[in-house]
Amino acid sequence: MNYTITSADRQLAFSRWLELSVKLLILNDDNSVFDDLTGIANAGTLNIDSSSSVRRTYSITITPSLTDYNLGTRISGWAGRTCLLRLGVRTPRQEQFTWYNQGIFLITGTNLSYDSSSDNLTINCSDLYVTLDGTINGALGAYKTVFPAYAEDSDGSVKDDRYNTIRDSLILAISTFGKIRNYLVCDIGEYRGFREHNTDYQQYRINNPRWNCLPYDLEYSSGSSISSVITDMIELYPGYDAAFDENGTFVVQPVPDCYSDPVIMDDSDINEVLISESISSDLSCVRNVCEVWGRTFDTDFYSEKCSSLDGCYNVEIDNYKTSYYTGDIISFRVDKDNTAAQKVNINGLGIVPVCDENTDNPISACACLAGNVYTFRCRRRYDTDTASFVTMLYLLGQWQPHAVNVLTDGSVIEDGYTAPDGTVLDLYSSEYFETVYNCSNVELTIVPDSPFTVQRIGERCAVMSGQEYDNITSDSLALERARYENWKTAGLRMILPSPLTQSSPGLRRI
Repeated sequence: MNYTITSADRQLAFSRWLELSVKLLILNDDNSVFDDLTGIANAGTLNIDSSSSVRRTYSITITPSLTDYNLGTRISGWAGRTCLLRLGVRTPRQEQFTWYNQGIFLITGTNLSYDSSSDNLTINCSDLYVTLDGTINGALGAYKTVFPAYAEDSDGSVKDDRYNTIRDSLILAISTFGKIRNYLVCDIGEYRGFREHNTDYQQYRINNPRWNCLPYDLEYSSGSSISSVITDMIELYPGYDAAFDENGTFVVQPVPDCYSDPVIMDDSDINEVLISESISSDLSCVRNVCEVWGRTFDTDFYSEKCSSLDGCYNVEIDNYKTSYYTGDIISFRVDKDNTAAQKVNINGLGIVPVCDENTDNPISACACLAGNVYTFRCRRRYDTDTASFVTMLYLLGQWQPHAVNVLTDGSVIEDGYTAPDGTVLDLYSSEYFETVYNCSNVELTIVPDSPFTVQRIGERCAVMSGQEYDNITSDSLALERARYENWKTAGLRMILPSPLTQSSPGLRRI
């Protein structure tokens, strides 16, 4: 929530006595107020879960004011309407409540009970994502719904070079099928096309005009949810999040890292309201080895005929095309280890460089080892210097992208491991992990003072495959994801205090 805490807010929050009230505003489609309800808050919980698409859920029990009558009839008229929930706070010295917006919700259930001693109304509500995931609404009704990668001509070819961007396709899905009017959707695409990751991002966009386009058609059958469409589109590239904010706006944005966020409350503020705390940790969730498996390649062209000359693989492929085309997946068995500036020439069509998909730089020496089969993706991009398209081959890896990241303190145990073939290796060395996990794409993250290194707690491996990991199409991208997943499970794992203990709402004593 983008809210600046004022000194008045601090004084109110840290008061020794507080009274809480709730105001529920039932809204029309144009956000005008259709009905309202006010009452004293007896109990309630607000849950904000960053790992769930339904980001905010609220359950609250209130005692309605005496002026609220015929509640049963009124509540039945709230079905399908959104509501704005406000929490009022005041001290004994204040006549009026100070109201804070809790968010825009959809009521999912109510329970009204009355007897001679009590009059309570319990309201359960969730944010507007329940209208997209099938909880309230969100099912696609057509026999088949297709989001095409490009506009087709009558012969099935690309019409007028019109490729559909992921952002435009996502907006079409949420506005047409989800009927969402308020949205804020960022561009989704290759990370090198963004200013945050590449100082020369504008040139990269020119060289790669399809950097943010749908890579293929997305098809959905009847009964699929709009939520599945949203999930598939934002997971085409890692690091994006989709949810409703507290104002009811649907937001698609990169997952914030919060590194530069200002400090809103510090330790001195917490100590003013702290009653008790306890420290606990769940070490069963800690992982220090992350193994990532990407998409299994469906190769378009394969060859065993490869000969090296002056740092160039000369490959012969039967029935190959008369020129290189973007998107071709080509596999062949290399006869020698590659050089630092390796090139490929297929059927004499021209010498093209081999690059790393993650960095766009030429691959390092010995990235391809003699006798193994490697897979490459062909891509043609526009070169502004020559005003023409140039062809490049990107090394994807072997039959399936595979990478391992290890959290270590950098030490090894000499001759501490004997492989099944009798080879003696240093325990926790790169060669050890390459042998044990049968993977040449291994990275050691060295953090000497981490309590979760393999030397301190042993190897705890997390294997990532399938679903969103099928979007990983190269060894370099798999290694980047393995590094990220290991950072989440080990680098971020901290021993944190449990939630602060406070007395029940209503009149609160601190």
